[in-house]
Amino acid sequence: MSALPSVAMPWKWQDKSTGLTWRRCSEGQVWDVDKCTGKAQEFNYKGAQTHARKQATKTIKWRVPTIDELATLVKPAGKPAAIDVDVFPGTAPRQFWSATPHESEATQAMVVYFNGGHVYKYHRNNKAHLRLVR
Repeated sequence: MSALPSVAMPWKWQDKSTGLTWRRCSEGQVWDVDKCTGKAQEFNYKGAQTHARKQATKTIKWRVPTIDELATLVKPAGKPAAIDVDVFPGTAPRQFWSATPHESEATQAMVVYFNGGHVYKYHRNNKAHLRLVR
């Protein structure tokens, strides 16, 4: 059972403390009964934004999370990634994009590195994983 307050749904998860609904699988993976399968896609910053816009519909506005939103998923003691793997199975211990640009460096945006749960700047041309929210 997850330690995070939540309402679990098959392929999405709602955090009761924030009201946000997350896709449980990283983009590129597919929900399969009780786990995420397949290979998570990697995107540069612009590609992540474009992908999120393509996933949005008139009624469901999936988007790239802000750094503050994404950081709410960090679970420092989580293994193999610093995230609740019961809620987000198959999450790679890698960088995940946020929509938050770096305050002073236009070529950088903020990511969460789920290997240790750290937040830091990352060059927008680099590749990172993506988890959408609404």
